[in-house]
Amino acid sequence: MKKIERLEKDLAKHRLALEIAGRPHALLEMLAESATAGTEASPAPDRRKR
Repeated sequence: MKKIERLEKDLAKHRLALEIAGRPHALLEMLAESATAGTEASPAPDRRKR
């Protein structure tokens, strides 16, 4: 029984580590998508001097 409890605790730790490791990746994907969407949706600003 103690081995099962120890393995369950280890599994919980590993699942949490995987969840945490995935967060920066998900954030970078969201930023990349919003940056791409932002450049496609709005035209480039007119930078000519008047």
